[in-house]
Amino acid sequence: MTATDISTLRLSLKWAWIGPAAGIACMVALFIVGLATQTSGLMVVAASVAAALCGVWVAVIASLRRAIVQKEQR
Repeated sequence: MTATDISTLRLSLKWAWIGPAAGIACMVALFIVGLATQTSGLMVVAASVAAALCGVWVAVIASLRRAIVQKEQR
C-alpha cells in the first residue's frame, strides 16, 4: 500500500469527529428546545438521534483505525 493511502486514512481519522460532534451539538440544542416547550416527543427523538450519532462516531473511528493497521502490515 502506498504512503499516500495511509496518510489519507490518518487525515480522515484526525477529522472524523467533526460530523458526529456537530450532529450531537444540534441534538443537544433540539433537546433543550424540547425541554423549553415541554414537548416530550422532541426530547425522545433528540436523545435517540444523539445516541445513534455516538454509535456512528465509534464505528467510524474503529473502522479507520482497523484500515490503517491493515494497510501498514502489508
